[in-house]
Amino acid sequence: MKIENKNNKDTVFRRLFSDRKRLLELYNGTAPLPDQFEYRLSDLFFKETANPSLELKATVLNVNEGHNKELMESCKTLNEYSIFVSKVRKYTQEAKSMHTAKEYQSNKKDLIKEAVTRAIDECISENILKDFFTSNREEAIDMSTLECTAEEYYQVVADENYDKGLSQGILGAVNLLRSMGINDETIIQKIMAEYNLSRDEARKYL
Repeated sequence: MKIENKNNKDTVFRRLFSDRKRLLELYNGTAPLPDQFEYRLSDLFFKETANPSLELKATVLNVNEGHNKELMESCKTLNEYSIFVSKVRKYTQEAKSMHTAKEYQSNKKDLIKEAVTRAIDECISENILKDFFTSNREEAIDMSTLECTAEEYYQVVADENYDKGLSQGILGAVNLLRSMGINDETIIQKIMAEYNLSRDEARKYL
């Protein structure tokens, strides 16, 4: 059984995507971003160019709680969903703070499910997506738990890849500077300034 209200979903999309001149995208990630911003395909190009031959622009709307007040006021379902997401993140964070990192990782799925269940029950009591959650409570818990678990997994992978890429970049910079005959002390000073590293952290790359 699909746990979705097609009428509500259609209303959201009609209101958001009625402007055919712009490509719109909804954002509800955890990074602190403004109400509205723009993604450009050219931002991903290896070499920056002022007038790329190929360009694609997407206007991104932040639909996290507290953002885009006018949009949220005009779309009750989207606003209530943002409140639900905020509650899930709040209770997931509480679970993390009450356990060691090892305990949390060992029981992550169960702890996230508890956070999701608590958020859904609270939403029902506060008349937030009440009809939907009342009719589809178990399915909503299972799906939201799965999505939150996947979100955490992808964030961990992204963080690991960022750290790996940063380390490779620093090592490349060190090798380049050495090939130019620059001494180690100068190299340490340069990568400390460029990558905001302590002296001990910088020395590890030599």
